[in-house]
Amino acid sequence: MISVATVIESVSPAPGQEANIQLLTNQAISLFERKTERTWSLTSGSTLTVEKNDRQGRRTPILLWHPNLSVTKVEEWESSPTDDIETLDLIVSGTGDYWVDSSTLAARVIKVSEWDRFVRITYDCGWSVLPAAFSDITLALIEQVKYTLERYGDGKRITNSQAFDGSSTTYKSGMMCDHMVDAIRYYRAQVID
Repeated sequence: MISVATVIESVSPAPGQEANIQLLTNQAISLFERKTERTWSLTSGSTLTVEKNDRQGRRTPILLWHPNLSVTKVEEWESSPTDDIETLDLIVSGTGDYWVDSSTLAARVIKVSEWDRFVRITYDCGWSVLPAAFSDITLALIEQVKYTLERYGDGKRITNSQAFDGSSTTYKSGMMCDHMVDAIRYYRAQVID
């Protein structure tokens, strides 16, 4: 999502802190993804399984809230995935079962007819490096790393019970810089047009 080299260039850490910068960068990315409830880092082969219980629900699109999404497989079944699973075809040249509208941050997977009771969608999403259009997120991640270094330093404790070691840290109120808070608010508020 953002290279450590980019963060190091912006933060100018003390010599020997490269591993700490990597850790802080990963934590900032994890925080942003968790708080926005979207996967921004390059991810392959993720799946979402949805149960469509009623007739109205079987006619509605399935929403995937991940940017830069590419659906690789859609399967559906009525009662048992081992007995009656069917792989659907993407509509190409007028024939197929479904299409994907990814014109917003939430992609819609839309089937021509009704969905079966269960649907499993396999997809890839995110970026290895964010495009320039998301420079606000890049800035927020860099500023979060700076903020954490300035406020907590290397190896200092964040709370009385948790060390900033990368494995047990949780972010509490006041542990995010203003840029991160603003970016999270903005991208959590993004809704379907």
